[in-house]
Amino acid sequence: SFRPSHQRPLNILPAAMAPVKFDDLSKVAAGVLNDDYQVSGYVFKTKQKTSWAGAVLSSQVDLFASDKCATPAKLAWKLPSPFGCKFFDIDKLEMDKGGSVKLEASSEK
Repeated sequence: SFRPSHQRPLNILPAAMAPVKFDDLSKVAAGVLNDDYQVSGYVFKTKQKTSWAGAVLSSQVDLFASDKCATPAKLAWKLPSPFGCKFFDIDKLEMDKGGSVKLEASSEK
């Protein structure tokens, strides 16, 4: 049979693709379901990674709050190795608008 030179022979098929992995779908779904959603009022949230030993500062300000709090904000810090100490991590150092302080720390060594 005559076959033009620009056509590929029929017995050569492209390589089969690897099967699709669906691991990423569960990560996205879990992220959406596990997020905390604001149901009333307005909130302004920020999260900033700093250059100081990889510390992360998060803040949350309640906008147009009905209570008479002078500072309707919550500040949280994450310090991976505070003051250069590699033995423990401060996972959360938080101060809320009521003035209460929470500390969560962990140690791997």
